[in-house]
Amino acid sequence: MKSLYLHKKRPFLRDPLSPETKQKFKRGHEVGNLAHDLFPNGINLAPSNPNAYKKNAEKAAEHIEQNTPVLYEVPFYHGDLLAIMDVVTYDQSNWNVYEIKSSLSLSDTYLWDITFQSYVINLFGVKHARHFLVHLNPHYVREEQLQPDQLFSIVSVDDEIEKRIGLLPPLITKMRETEKLEKSPDITIGKHCFMPYKCDFFGHCWKHIHKPSVFNIPDLPFEKKIQFLNEGKSDLTSSLPYIQEIKQKNRATSLLRNEIIIQNEKLSKFQTMKPDEIIFLKLFHGKPAIPPFPLSKPFQVTPLMLIHSAQNDNQTNGFECIASQPGSLFWESVLDLWKQTVKLAENHTMICYGDAEYFEILMTDLEAMFQQPLQHIRMIDLQQIFKNAYYCAPDIDENASFASVMKHFTGQNSVMDSIAISLNNEYFQNSAKLSEMQDDLRNKGISYLENLALVFEKIQSIAFQKS
Repeated sequence: MKSLYLHKKRPFLRDPLSPETKQKFKRGHEVGNLAHDLFPNGINLAPSNPNAYKKNAEKAAEHIEQNTPVLYEVPFYHGDLLAIMDVVTYDQSNWNVYEIKSSLSLSDTYLWDITFQSYVINLFGVKHARHFLVHLNPHYVREEQLQPDQLFSIVSVDDEIEKRIGLLPPLITKMRETEKLEKSPDITIGKHCFMPYKCDFFGHCWKHIHKPSVFNIPDLPFEKKIQFLNEGKSDLTSSLPYIQEIKQKNRATSLLRNEIIIQNEKLSKFQTMKPDEIIFLKLFHGKPAIPPFPLSKPFQVTPLMLIHSAQNDNQTNGFECIASQPGSLFWESVLDLWKQTVKLAENHTMICYGDAEYFEILMTDLEAMFQQPLQHIRMIDLQQIFKNAYYCAPDIDENASFASVMKHFTGQNSVMDSIAISLNNEYFQNSAKLSEMQDDLRNKGISYLENLALVFEKIQSIAFQKS
């Protein structure tokens, strides 16, 4: 209710959209446009701007009157209620409403979304419509050509709507009363600020929580953070005596005292590493919602480029941008890439930052695709040093991002801050864009590995000093 009030009366207090959120919206549009292929030859009623919704709702009413077979982005108004349906179809005297989601499964949030749509469209005058949620099929494996009818799962949700729709009228009444208030509702911050998504007005409502606080300790369970908040102990001075787990305590102590905390024994593995035994790796990858290549699945870890360098090399070597390989050759190229990396790892320890889990996922997928066991890569992920609080510093952020770690050790800014956001369907589906990106990726990767080597040297130096 507070979010509704601020949206209506104080929209200027809304947080700016993050690049990640913008990318999610873009992904949703891409998936939604593809899903239109399931319902071809429709008329698109999406307005050019928000002020055109009422005008387009009038057009929608005309199409409903004419029993137009397929409509996209259909706005329905009833009084002060607006619902926008992704797809509306008419066949054999039945209206069908489809809500499209760029996810692998359904959620309670989606069910409430389409319940509200059902409520509005019924008031509008379209009675007894059938309702469906459309989501990506997690079991779909692409063949040579993309098959939208297999990529998407269509689920009837009329029974779920029936359970919820009777609860809407009192909620809508409460919303109307909230909108008429003279000031914002007196609702304190809490878990609801993140449910089902982080609120658009988070920055406004949480501005009184001064950093550092328990909310800057990523390993502390969220329920515990809320408990500290409710007990008036969200500041680290109050909460530190009650934090027991060592990595949580290390983070809290580092932030509170503005000092570096080191678990010496955990860094000991870096004492014996020699420069000629080390290879640094960077894996550029995306997780495209729409499978771009044969054998691909939705949201599969999909490599673009792997570059590597030895600590004692003056040059950085790199594997080619394998995503430029056409059609079914793509995953064969990935398999070849894996085998090259394994061979490289026979006499070296591979060092990466935040990529180890993606290498593991990639290997598992390749084993399933080609039905053959593959050798693991011996790898150390430096991010775990900071994630596990073996090394804590107040200027290293709670996500242990490479940018903050590099800034801490070298004073330099990272060139990689937003590169991963660009690796989406748009690039995977467009070979020309991949070709344009290739040189940029390689240049950024070379700079990244140089910085990763500097960070590693700093860690190794600390390990020697503490031994």
